[in-house]
Amino acid sequence: VWKTLDGSRLPSITLPVGLGFNGTLVEFGPDASWLATSSWENVIMIWSVADGTRLARLTGADSIVTAIGISPDGGRIAGGTQNGVVSLWDPHTGMLLGTRRGHEAAVTSLAFHPNGLAIAAGSRDGTIRIWDAAVGRPRAEFSGLAGVTAICFRPDGRQIALAPQATGRVELWNPQTMQRDTVLDTGGDRINDIAYSADGCHVAAACGSDDGAGEVRVWDAVSGRCLVRLGEHAGGASTVAFRADGRRLLTRSGGRAANVMLWDWAAGSRLLVETNPLHARFRDTGANFTTAVFTCDSSRVVGGKAKAWDAADGHEVNPLPPVGMVTAMAAGPGGLVARGTAIGAAYVDDCQRGRRVARLMGHVRSILDIAFTPDGARVVTASDDGTARIWDATTGRELHVLRAHDTAVEKVLLTPDGRRIITASPDGTVRIWHASSGRELISLPGSRETPRAIALDPTGTRLVTAAHGGVRIWGLANAAVISAREAAAARAAAAPRASPETPPDRSDPAD
Repeated sequence: VWKTLDGSRLPSITLPVGLGFNGTLVEFGPDASWLATSSWENVIMIWSVADGTRLARLTGADSIVTAIGISPDGGRIAGGTQNGVVSLWDPHTGMLLGTRRGHEAAVTSLAFHPNGLAIAAGSRDGTIRIWDAAVGRPRAEFSGLAGVTAICFRPDGRQIALAPQATGRVELWNPQTMQRDTVLDTGGDRINDIAYSADGCHVAAACGSDDGAGEVRVWDAVSGRCLVRLGEHAGGASTVAFRADGRRLLTRSGGRAANVMLWDWAAGSRLLVETNPLHARFRDTGANFTTAVFTCDSSRVVGGKAKAWDAADGHEVNPLPPVGMVTAMAAGPGGLVARGTAIGAAYVDDCQRGRRVARLMGHVRSILDIAFTPDGARVVTASDDGTARIWDATTGRELHVLRAHDTAVEKVLLTPDGRRIITASPDGTVRIWHASSGRELISLPGSRETPRAIALDPTGTRLVTAAHGGVRIWGLANAAVISAREAAAARAAAAPRASPETPPDRSDPAD
């Protein structure tokens, strides 16, 4: 243990198994005065950080401890085991408080809700269970499907399109009843991306195959009839997007030379093609780079190579200032376009006038995703450096740095009201943040698997996360969030009444 302030070393703690063994768990208590450890054994040790002495030995776990979680107040420790049981202890007395049984495989992640009233446990059985920390009653269970390669909400939020891994199908599901409505078959091709038209009447999928060929298919979302197949996607089609009026389709092919194409899909005619090569090392990161976007008014297409085209006929219009290798793009209101680059810089440009608005400098590694707030006043960037950042879109000033993920942040979303930011990372977590303050509200740990896709329902009330372990639908006003509301209500009842001029800020993700 070291002090980060001056680098001085505190007493060492000798564990039964060396730290080089990947089964060793080490967690600080909330005030950093003690450590909890477990080294591939069925006990958890509590150690004093000040002098390295052992304070407690927590026994009673059914099997080897595979995950540790500590409540925010430090009053309880949860230990998940290899046989799927979650046990609770008082770290000060060493007393076993109870067990939570239900998982059918090892518990791989544990997290207390910030109010301490609920525990989320993720397991290799493909489920997350949220438990009441006090009485051991399960609050919610999210069961998965097979691995998923793409997922998308219908614009009205009443249907979800998803592509189960290695099936060559797009499945349309009702998220309320969890019943499958329609199956769209591609004949065995791999599905890389899915998009709905704005009216929800059509579904498009970017497909690839093992031999490197690829195409984009468009279906009638009601009947399931395939309307058109757009070929010429060498290396496989990787992304697809409808223009707001549904009459144009923007697609991208994979391979070393990434071709961006604009289509009049109903006529099956290609209006433009632009080659935008990406360096090979970025293709291996798992990020799905967007190299062209429609502007918010759908009048133009902007590409990563500082080019812009008229979205109606494909002719080139005002170019943007060049920025280098573009790794992420987003369109904002008023003709604004944000572009993130491989060196960590991002830029906001006015594509209608072809001029630079702001430079966003702060990330030290590649930007993997980028998004505007609905009013266009702010930009949120996600980076390979493990942070997400909130910027003023007109001045380029850095407002907040979102630090919590253990590795790269690969996806960022904003709720429709712009009040919440959602980030996803290969560390296996999806986190929800307060957009104004940059404060983390809740973490949704589900799997050691990288979240392959996340999608937000158009109302901002439901979140879908997909990994190889399955698909989970989170209600942003249920489960652990209910605990936060209950705690907030209890605090409000016990606290003096606030003045009407300064109402207290609610702390849950649904406020």
